[in-house]
Amino acid sequence: MAFVSGTLLTATAGAEASSTDAGTPAELGANVNDYDAGTHFMQRWSSDASRNVTGMVAGADSEARLVWNVGAQNIVLKHEDVASAAANRWKSATGADLTLAANKCALAQYDATTARWRVTLLP
Repeated sequence: MAFVSGTLLTATAGAEASSTDAGTPAELGANVNDYDAGTHFMQRWSSDASRNVTGMVAGADSEARLVWNVGAQNIVLKHEDVASAAANRWKSATGADLTLAANKCALAQYDATTARWRVTLLP
C-alpha cells in the first residue's frame, strides 16, 4: 500500500492499483448476477427493494472490497449461487447468505486459489 497525492492505493503484483476513494454505483433495481460495481475499495451500494447479489466481477488475488449498504433496503449476498460465474461467487464465512441491512457493511477479499470472494459481515 502507498499514499499518492493523499489517496491510499493498494495493489498486488501484476494488478492494477485500486483507490480507496468511494465508488457509488447506480441503485440496484433488480437482483444482480456477476455485479460489476467497479474497483473502488469502498463500495457504497443501495437498492430500491430487498435485492440479491449472487456475485461480483472477480478481482486480483487478495484484492479487497468494503461493501456498505447506504440505502434503506436489504441487500443479500448469496453464498455460492450458481446464477453467477464460479469465479465471481461469494463464499461466506458462515456458509449462508449474508444480509446487508441499512448502514451495515461486509468485507470481501478475493481468493484466487479458490476463485471466490471470501466475505463476512462486519459488526
